[in-house]
Amino acid sequence: MKNQTIWNNILDIISQSKKSVKIFDVDILNGEKEFNQLGLQNQKVLESIISNCSGICVDNWIRIYGQRQNFKIEHKMANGMIIIGQDIVGGIFSMNVADENKIYYFAPDNLQWESMDMTYSEFIGWTMMGDTDGFYSTMRWKNWKDDCKEVDFNKMIMLYPFLWAKECNIETASKKTVSSKELMELNLDTALKFDGS
Repeated sequence: MKNQTIWNNILDIISQSKKSVKIFDVDILNGEKEFNQLGLQNQKVLESIISNCSGICVDNWIRIYGQRQNFKIEHKMANGMIIIGQDIVGGIFSMNVADENKIYYFAPDNLQWESMDMTYSEFIGWTMMGDTDGFYSTMRWKNWKDDCKEVDFNKMIMLYPFLWAKECNIETASKKTVSSKELMELNLDTALKFDGS
């Protein structure tokens, strides 16, 4: 396995986490090739994750991309971003190449990119050990744990009225499982319209 020491450190963090963490394995390790295609330097933690798994799911909510995931989305609102993860309600985690590879979050409740002021390794630590409950306090409903259990890694829950809509009541909004690509593109398209570009 590539970067075995770093991967072992990640596994140690996961074992210490009080959260539910699932690791999705890969059959053929083409991670080094996939990582090199991203054109990044000094991102050993990201390289290790891409090399050793196809993804990591935290609390059935946050999905960290691994091998065979679409790290690059061709969209004007995602220009310069390398997508490194997503959440189940349409949020996108990315590495901003224009800002020293810092992690940014595309928030589905306001359709804006927000700096998390973290490096990638800090982001991984936050997902496993940080206050993700507080971060998502306004985006989670009473029965979210039950609703999210059976949602596949590459699917999301679309709320209607949308999270960004003033009319959205998180408890009573309808919740439909859709492909991640569908919801991400819908949110990015809507953000582009709001942006006036």
